[in-house]
Parts: sequence; C-alpha cells; structure tokens
Amino acid sequence: MIKAIVFDFGGVVLSNDWDPENKNFVNDLKKNFGISPEDMKRAWGLAWPDFMKGKISEDKFWLVYLKTAGGKIDVEKAKEIYRKHQTADKGTIKIIEKLKSRYRIVALTNISKEWLEYKKKKFDLDRYFEFIVSSCYEESSKSGEEIYKKTLERLALPAEECLFIDDRERNILIAKKLGFKTILFRGAKELERKLKELGINYS
Repeated sequence: MIKAIVFDFGGVVLSNDWDPENKNFVNDLKKNFGISPEDMKRAWGLAWPDFMKGKISEDKFWLVYLKTAGGKIDVEKAKEIYRKHQTADKGTIKIIEKLKSRYRIVALTNISKEWLEYKKKKFDLDRYFEFIVSSCYEESSKSGEEIYKKTLERLALPAEECLFIDDRERNILIAKKLGFKTILFRGAKELERKLKELGINYS
C-alpha cells in the first residue's frame, strides 16, 4: 500500500531550471546575452553540478556560466531573467492538494540553495510538502542512490510503500531499482490516469 508520494520539482511541479522546453527562458537568455542554445547547454554542464550540490553560490554559478557560454557578464541580469521565467504546473498542484488529505507528500529535487529558497517563497512550497530533500543540502544528486535512501530514511518507510514521480527516465530507473513504485511524468492529465491505475484515490 502506498503511504507516501515523492515528487520531483523541475518539469513536474515547477518549470525546469534550464531546459530547451523552457523556451521563454532560453529565448530571453539568447536575446540579452547573445548566446546560442548550444552554448547554454555547454555552460550549464560545467557550472550546474557544483551549484546544485551547494558548493558554489548563485553569483559564482552565473559568472562561470556566462564566461563559458561566451556571453556578456551581467550576473544580476541573469538572475533577474531566471526568476522571471519560473512557473508552477497548476494541474500538478491541484493533484497534490487533493492527495495531501490521504498521503504523505514530500519532494526530492536537484536544485541550488538560492533557487530552492526563492521557489519555496514564490510558490509557497512548504504548504504542499511535508519536507523537501534537495541536492544542495544533501551534497548528492538524483544520479546516485544515496539521496533516494535519505528520503526513505526521513519518511521512515520502506521503498515499496512510496511512489516516486519524475520527468527523467534515468531517475525513475534508479528509484525503481531501490523498490519505489514509479511514474514517469508526462503531464498532469496523464498523471491523473496513472495514479488511478495504481489505485491511488484522491477525489
């Protein structure tokens, strides 16, 4: 029996921090800094790993990112653009609001300290989640098993009693290996259908 549901943030509950699907964010960066999506991807790959594990500040992240991408150096403008394009998935939020009365709802996410605190305030995340396990405070990411195990420890539940929802198949495979029930997120409507298939009642 499922007792807890673990949600990813980016691409499930909230917009992704950087992703080609976040087109407004990508286009705004391109417009203001004159960098291509390819440059963005290369820069992200270099700057993001340390940032999401809490090893560097946001200012340092943007400095490394912009230097690597070959854009003009304007850290404050980059921070402004990032925040402007962060949104919540209203469909997923509505589902979470219904699930809360029957299940323990927590989050597991790769995110930096500054961005997590910003999103907690902007989207009132503490209202929806019992707790948030994040790469920035655990200093480990969802690419390894450790952070999933820490989530289970905080829940004090076996993996078989937990459902993990993420939009990245690689993360789903790790959770499944550990015994979680899993759903690969492809939109709120499909999530509703898959929850019902698992016998999860939230009406």
